Amino acid sequence: YLKPGSLIAADSFLNRFAIGASAVVDANAPTVLDDAAAGDASDEDPTESIMVYGVDAEVSLLHNALLDLTPYTDLNFVKGGGWGLHAGFLATLKLPVGLFLRVPLRVEYRRFRPNYEPIYFSSSYEVERTAFATRDTAGVLSSAPKAVVVKGREGDGINGIYADTAFDFAGIFQVGAIYENYKGADPNLAAYLSVPSLEIVRLRAYYTRTQIEGFGDIFALDDRSLAIAEGRYAVYPFVDIIGRWTRRWALSNGGEFKSADDFNMGFELSLDF
Repeated sequence: YLKPGSLIAADSFLNRFAIGASAVVDANAPTVLDDAAAGDASDEDPTESIMVYGVDAEVSLLHNALLDLTPYTDLNFVKGGGWGLHAGFLATLKLPVGLFLRVPLRVEYRRFRPNYEPIYFSSSYEVERTAFATRDTAGVLSSAPKAVVVKGREGDGINGIYADTAFDFAGIFQVGAIYENYKGADPNLAAYLSVPSLEIVRLRAYYTRTQIEGFGDIFALDDRSLAIAEGRYAVYPFVDIIGRWTRRWALSNGGEFKSADDFNMGFELSLDF
């Protein structure tokens, strides 16, 4: 990225403006779903190169003791697919409540072609590149390689709102949430909570739900929900007892995703250097 104003003067007002460009490539993205979903992909499985690239611009509009505000816009493309426009703002609320409390907030308007995916290379891409969850016109959940699903989509695309926030409350707990609401589709929600401050017991949880049909449908456990809850008890400074409950979307033999619950306990040994 570049701040063009810096070419004029370091203290120029134009330094509030920044422009940038990006490109990310997976040179051998899978194009078929077979034993690769179980981790048994062979070297002979067909692949293709998938690239996401884009340009963006932002301006640091406000920066004071109570609020930082940065409007921005991004225009991205999936090579062989469609484009996506993001336009919104990043804000940091600084609350004078006697604690060091900052609440970051992002709100953006989105307009996407159907064969475009925001955050294509996400933290779960290593799984999605082979088995990406998708629904057909009848609402049946199945999976296929992400490159095939995204570039093969048809329809009117996406037009709606995205928002996220995440903050640390005085080191006692951390909480965050993501909300999506698009025209012609039911909203999606994801949230997490972490309590790292306790000396002996540490807790954390993650929950996500797709296609929410109303306020009463936000918290429910079915095939549209995924959740993880974990507790850690410190036996010794470097040994923890861990209990973990999960509800995951497991890939069945028929190529469909079904919810599956699991609970396990174990020990973890960790050393900090």
